[in-house]
Amino acid sequence: MHDLALALPEVKPRPTPEAVLRAVFFQALMRQPIALPAGATAATLRAALALDPRIIAELYQEVLPLTRPAVVPPAPRRLAKARARRRLRNIAFAAGGLAVLAIALAVTLHRPPPPAMAPPPTLPLPPPAPPSTASIYAAAVTDPAAYAALAVRAAAGDSDAQFALATLLDTGLLPHETTTPKNDAQAFQWYRRAAAAGNPRAQTNLAYAYEYGHGTPADDAMAAKYYTLAAQAGLPNAQNGLGYLYQNGLGVPKNPAIAAQWFARAAAQGFAQAQDNLGNAYETGSGVPRDNAQAARWFQLAAKAGLPSAQDSLGYLYQNGLGLPQNAALAVQYFQKAATQGFPLAQNNLAAAYESGLGVQQNFALAAAWLQLAAARGEPNAESRLGVLYYSGLGVPHQDYGQALRWFLAAAQQGFAPAQVSVGLFYTLGITVHEDHIAAAKWFLLAAERGDTQGATELNQIEPPLTADQLAIARQEAKAWDLAQAAQ
Repeated sequence: MHDLALALPEVKPRPTPEAVLRAVFFQALMRQPIALPAGATAATLRAALALDPRIIAELYQEVLPLTRPAVVPPAPRRLAKARARRRLRNIAFAAGGLAVLAIALAVTLHRPPPPAMAPPPTLPLPPPAPPSTASIYAAAVTDPAAYAALAVRAAAGDSDAQFALATLLDTGLLPHETTTPKNDAQAFQWYRRAAAAGNPRAQTNLAYAYEYGHGTPADDAMAAKYYTLAAQAGLPNAQNGLGYLYQNGLGVPKNPAIAAQWFARAAAQGFAQAQDNLGNAYETGSGVPRDNAQAARWFQLAAKAGLPSAQDSLGYLYQNGLGLPQNAALAVQYFQKAATQGFPLAQNNLAAAYESGLGVQQNFALAAAWLQLAAARGEPNAESRLGVLYYSGLGVPHQDYGQALRWFLAAAQQGFAPAQVSVGLFYTLGITVHEDHIAAAKWFLLAAERGDTQGATELNQIEPPLTADQLAIARQEAKAWDLAQAAQ
């Protein structure tokens, strides 16, 4: 019988992620081309780069001594005397050689001049400068070798490389992959290391991670700490983020005046979101004196940069002549710009213009189309207005009370008082639902709580009037609804 075992090829074990990272570090430190060890795959490289940053740093420190030149040890003590004797002998030879040199010099003076010396040899060019971190980052999106080189720099303590590596992990843009899930936890660790080294961009992104709980539990106080560091370094997005925290009292005491100051610093650098926020502050008088002309100025700058929220606000000012000459047609243009970018408030405002014919030819079908887009994004005013169109049959295929109630309920569940009144009327009259005066009273009470006077009016007009017990039940149901909303 043949020995089958002798015919089987030898199976070599694949290198571990740690071994791959050691090899990559060694090649990079020795300025050799980056190549994966035999048997390593792209999956092994990804696993290596996903190791904990502390392990990566330890591996780097482990490899670093192997790439340094060896140090020549000092001569043993027993050789010192022999070397001293050789030096004395050399001095003697040198003394004798001085006489010979003097004779040779005299002879040389009577010789003809020597021929011209050849030009000195051309010195070799210095080695090219290493590639910048920015160029490595640009290549790392598609090149695993560049990604590995970026990891080498990050492990060596380069804060720019740490920030770049964190950004790739934060966005999920890993080499040769377009659907890799984001790794918020790893990104957070690298942002934190770069931020500790004083990198303002990393401090900004670390603050954002703390603010929204990306890779770490949400912590507004820590967000404020790192936004402050980056804002003091002059980064406009950090200044805007810090202004938002002061505006809403998140992690810092609420202070609209300080918020406006930070918005102003960022806006002066051309940061569109801060320009929009500063415009809102002037429009509402939050932290600054109310000034529609100043609001218009900052909205115009942000709108020019293409920010849809600023375009919508600028349209509102033009529509109502606030800080600007009233111009309904120009208002529609700005609503259109923001609406086409998917901004729900602008879609609702553009629909209102088509409904009323203000600044544009009246067109209920286009109004309904824009309301559908805004309502699909959960804009409660648009949901309620769409309910009105279905109730009246304007701009929709046909009158549909069921669809009307559906959209009224969607808006009412978000606390939109006019829609809550509409739902109450459906229950009062029994339109597409069973007549239920207690349910109607619940919705009227909720609308009245939100300052809608029609809610209180409709509550008093329910026929027959509610008994004291029925009204108590309605109040209990309204209170339960409020508590459920607060718990969400």
